[in-house]
Amino acid sequence: MPAGGKGDEPYLDIVAYKIRIFSEKADDLIREVSILMTSLELRDFREELSRIQRT
Repeated sequence: MPAGGKGDEPYLDIVAYKIRIFSEKADDLIREVSILMTSLELRDFREELSRIQRT
């Protein structure tokens, strides 16, 4: 599990640190949907985001 600092995990970079990772639109959507997720859904979502290649 990542330490949770800037650059360690895309989800935290987007939601907690407000760093652009994908695109402005995608990052905004990630912030919006993360509010609606249960803790289990959020865990799975964070894992999936970590698997996506950043371009």
